[in-house]
Amino acid sequence: MMPGMVASMLGVHESSPSVIRWRDAPWSREFISDDGRPLAEKTTSTDLISRIGRRGAPIQQALTAGGSVALSIKLPLDSVLRGRWKPRLEALGRHFSGNPSRRFRIIINHEPENDAKPGVFVPAFNAAREALKAGAPNLPVDYAGMAYAWRPGAKETKNARAWAADLLADRYGIDVYFGKSFDQIESLATHPGLARWLDEMVLSHPGRGWYLAEYGRMAHQLRPAMFAKDFQLLAEHPVISTCEGVLAWNTGGTEKNPGWILDPASEQVIREGFAMLRASTPPPAPWPTNSPGAGLSMASVDLSKLPPAGAWSAPLQVRRVSTDHGSTIEFREPQ
Repeated sequence: MMPGMVASMLGVHESSPSVIRWRDAPWSREFISDDGRPLAEKTTSTDLISRIGRRGAPIQQALTAGGSVALSIKLPLDSVLRGRWKPRLEALGRHFSGNPSRRFRIIINHEPENDAKPGVFVPAFNAAREALKAGAPNLPVDYAGMAYAWRPGAKETKNARAWAADLLADRYGIDVYFGKSFDQIESLATHPGLARWLDEMVLSHPGRGWYLAEYGRMAHQLRPAMFAKDFQLLAEHPVISTCEGVLAWNTGGTEKNPGWILDPASEQVIREGFAMLRASTPPPAPWPTNSPGAGLSMASVDLSKLPPAGAWSAPLQVRRVSTDHGSTIEFREPQ
C-alpha cells in the first residue's frame, strides 16, 4: 500500500448514521442532480452554492461533523460542451476556493458509461474540470466510472481507448458492487469489471491514481468474510493496494433495496478494515457481547479457507461449509 494514501480518503455514503462514522470514515459521498437526471439548464451558480450550503442537508452534516465530501454533480453534458456552463462552474469553483481543498472532491457525472457516449463525456468532463479549476486551482475534480460497464464484452465500453486516453482527472474512481451481476464470492482481485477498468483506465496510463468511489456488497451470509478478504487485498495485493481511497455504500439507494444496507457484523469488519488501512490508528473497540455483531470481526475470519471464486451463486443457509480443498469454514451470522 502506498504510505498514507488510502488513509487519506476513507468514508461511507449512507441514509442514516452508522457506527462507521465519523472517526473511522471522515469522508462522505453525496450527490447533486435533478432527481438523478442532469441539472436543469436554468440552474444558476447561486442555486448550486445554495444546495451545497443548505442547513441540515447531508453535505453540511458531514462538514459540521468535521468530515469531508466527495460530491457528485450531474451536468447536462451537451450544454457544457457548448460553453454554457463555464461561467457557472467558474463561480462554483470560486466558492470552493474559500474552503480547504481537503474538504471537497468534485465528481462530474458519475457512472457516465450508463448514459453517455465517450465522444461527448470526455471533452465535456475536461471542460467542466477546467472551468472549476479556473475558480479553484487546487480543487480536486474526479471521474467515477461504473465497474459493471467495464465487464468483459460490455457494449458500453467496447471502445475503451475512447473513454480512457484523453480523460483528464485528478483521480479516477470506480463504483464496484457484488451480489447481483457479480457473485458475492468474488473479491476485489477477481471482479471482472474492476480488473478490465484498472487495465484500461489506470495501469495503461502511468501516474494515474484511483480509488473505490462506491463499494458495496448485497446482504449475504458471506458478506462479512468477503469484506474482510477485500480489506486484506487493499493492504497487501500488489495492484489492489495501490487504491487511494474507499467509500463504502450503506443505503438502499435509488433502488430502495435494503439488501445494500450493512448489517452490524459487516459494519464491524469495515471499521476494523479502515483502522488497519490507517495503520497509525488503533482498531476501534469491539462490539458489546450482546450486540448482533459480537464475535465476528476480521480477526475471526480465516481467509485461507474461503472457497474459490464461483463456488456459490446463491446465499447459503448453512453455518459450516466444506470447501473443495477439504477444509471447513464456519460463518457466524447475526441473530
